[in-house]
Amino acid sequence: MIFKKQRVIINFVKNNLQHNRMERVVEILQNLGLKKKECNVFLCSLRLGQQPASVIARTLKLNRVTAYVILKRLIQKGLIRSYTKKGVQFFSALSPQELVDYADRKSAEWKNTSNKISNLLPELLQIAPMSANLPKMRFYEGVEGVKEVYSDTLKNTSEILGFLTVEQIHQELKRYFVDYYTPKRKKKGIPCRLILVDCEKSRRYHKLDKQNLRKTYLLPKNCLPFEIEISIYGEDRIALISFTETDLSAVIIQSLAIHNTLKSLYLFCETMAKK
Repeated sequence: MIFKKQRVIINFVKNNLQHNRMERVVEILQNLGLKKKECNVFLCSLRLGQQPASVIARTLKLNRVTAYVILKRLIQKGLIRSYTKKGVQFFSALSPQELVDYADRKSAEWKNTSNKISNLLPELLQIAPMSANLPKMRFYEGVEGVKEVYSDTLKNTSEILGFLTVEQIHQELKRYFVDYYTPKRKKKGIPCRLILVDCEKSRRYHKLDKQNLRKTYLLPKNCLPFEIEISIYGEDRIALISFTETDLSAVIIQSLAIHNTLKSLYLFCETMAKK
């Protein structure tokens, strides 16, 4: 009885050791670029020796077509050989020593590729900034598109700076500002400072500053004529909005350089308006 228990324990240890060894082998094969199923098919072929795809498929409980496709991939990778005997195609894996040679060749190829990439690095670095430093832009059209742009200005709590025209505003957007945008901005505690073209509507707008968590500054139209709204917000974003009855469109630009330039322009205009 004691010997029987010892044999059970010994067999259990052996099975665990074999399982752990097999996991290490699979890991090494995956490092060579094989997928899990490719590893299983390769190891099955190595264990069974020369066999047709049907035997390998049955052993691994795979669909025969699936096994055949995987074997073909392993042939292309140079890990499986095949030959035809009496009209039947047989497959066999590389021997363990051949597998070592295969790994050595792959290692040399990868090292060669790595060296080539290193030599090309200056050219690659010249290409990268051309796209990496370009401003990111998103375009919007229609009432809902413009509303989406305004919603973007409320995604953080930083102060919004802007140039605003109140003379021409799309009728549907007027209700949006009163019922949704301004209350939400106030609720989030986001202040704004705005430059407006001096006119009767702008003066009425200015009188409501305190209750709407904003400061407005007026400049003569001939000093800074503009027909669109410009919002400068976040760390690197600018929104250009045209919300007249005939042209309802907007663009969000994400660029630190453009953001900082327009912010400087705004601060200059604000200083002029305070004088």
